[in-house]
Amino acid sequence: MAERGTYRPPREGEARSAKVPRWASLLFAVGVVQFLEMIVSVEWAAPDCNDPQDGPVYALFGAPLPYERFSGASSMMYDFVPWMYVINIGILSLLLWWGIRGVEKRIRGRMPRWVTGAAVASGGALAALSLAVHGVWIGLGMWYPVETPHAISYRAYHELRPVGVALGRHYDCKASTFWFGPDKRPPRRGE
Repeated sequence: MAERGTYRPPREGEARSAKVPRWASLLFAVGVVQFLEMIVSVEWAAPDCNDPQDGPVYALFGAPLPYERFSGASSMMYDFVPWMYVINIGILSLLLWWGIRGVEKRIRGRMPRWVTGAAVASGGALAALSLAVHGVWIGLGMWYPVETPHAISYRAYHELRPVGVALGRHYDCKASTFWFGPDKRPPRRGE
């Protein structure tokens, strides 16, 4: 075993492998999470979905916290909370990055250099694509930023429950007898 600071020629196969920098795997994780969040998300519902007497009730979307809802103003217009979106992307990216780093530690020394380059390129491309799509949505008024979560939900956050995985976005929320059966309805303030 070579002492610290001394040169040891690479063994066979080592010259082609490279350690993946942390920033590269983090960029890959952020890009993948941003891209997947555009396509797949968690749908949330409120107790009013089971009994919409006061008018239409719209589904909320986001993982791990809801941050987006159809505004009801016009088709294809959604309200979203930017800081909650950033928190969600951060949480999911850190979880994915932690998993990626675990895999990297197990296969270290057996990964060719092109894998590092491909991870950086694909993560950067997915992140850039997601940011461009979100920029277009905001520019066209399809994504309207609001300041607080209460602006996207008429109910308090503690009353919202996840009701499924959504591929894409839609308007109406799913009624859930599991969460909001007649005897499981959370009390409103003042009741």
